[in-house]
Amino acid sequence: MRFRKLIPLFFAILLLAGCTQTSTVIVVTPPPAVSEPQSTPGPTSVPTPSLTPEPAPSPTPEPTPSPTPNPYFSDQEEVTADPDSGHWLYRSPTLYVDIQRTIDKENKQVYYVADVRVRNGERERSGFSTPKRPGGKSTDLKKIVRYYKAVVAVNGDFLDNNSSDKERKGVIIRDGQVIVDKKKADTLAFMPDGTMKVFAAGQADAESLLAQGIQTTYSFGPTLINNGVIQEGLDEHRLRKPNPRTAVGYIEPSHYLLIVVEGRSKRAKGMTLVELAELFASYGCEIAYNLDGGASAAMTFMGEVISEYQGSTSGQRPVPDALMFGYSELVDSGD
Repeated sequence: MRFRKLIPLFFAILLLAGCTQTSTVIVVTPPPAVSEPQSTPGPTSVPTPSLTPEPAPSPTPEPTPSPTPNPYFSDQEEVTADPDSGHWLYRSPTLYVDIQRTIDKENKQVYYVADVRVRNGERERSGFSTPKRPGGKSTDLKKIVRYYKAVVAVNGDFLDNNSSDKERKGVIIRDGQVIVDKKKADTLAFMPDGTMKVFAAGQADAESLLAQGIQTTYSFGPTLINNGVIQEGLDEHRLRKPNPRTAVGYIEPSHYLLIVVEGRSKRAKGMTLVELAELFASYGCEIAYNLDGGASAAMTFMGEVISEYQGSTSGQRPVPDALMFGYSELVDSGD
């Protein structure tokens, strides 16, 4: 019954809708909701296990480097003598001596160069033919050096209180004792600090030299090199001609050079003063000083004369003094 009452109302609504004009309805569709992108799961990664770092190795301590061996000195005495090749060598804790012989056939020259180095208080030594009274009767150089047991030696400046030649000398001091105190020639002094110095003629006397602590001087001359400069006038000196020579040079503190030149023989004519000075200069000497030469010129090693002299039938001339380095019980004391 109730349904029947609603039928007329239904048809009335339909009739009303058909009479109405068609209208367009725009439906705005809202954008779809954006969802968070989901990552595509990759393959499951296995976590790398953390490695325990190995402890760094402790650095091996570097050994303390041993001191570089000194090429000149030795802990004990070493002696080498080879006359055939012209080489003689001595080493000890305080002394180094290296002697080389040169034979220059072209220039007819034969000479011996002794490279001498000292340390720890080692110094030059003075030797005398009459030890109790220096300047007495001359004797063979070999006898002098054997008495003093010198390692290397050359003849000195012919100190002789009775010689007329002493008037040409300067100041001669040996072991602190004044032998000659003149002003006629240059004086070569061994200084307390191991250096050498030349005092011009008249520049110093024995008293002033002793006041400086100087114990050893030589005076013969001439001076060949001073302050690294070859001296002028050597080619005009009275001793300028070729002759056997003995001379001493200074390179640096406690480093010296002894040179002996043969001469007046068939194999050796000797050297001029200029040639001798040039030879010392070639070794870098700051000072070089000429000593007694001629028949006196000689060099010894371990008590033996190694240079030759053939200028007379009697051989080398007896001398009153020597310039020496070193002391060794290995030196034959002779008679």
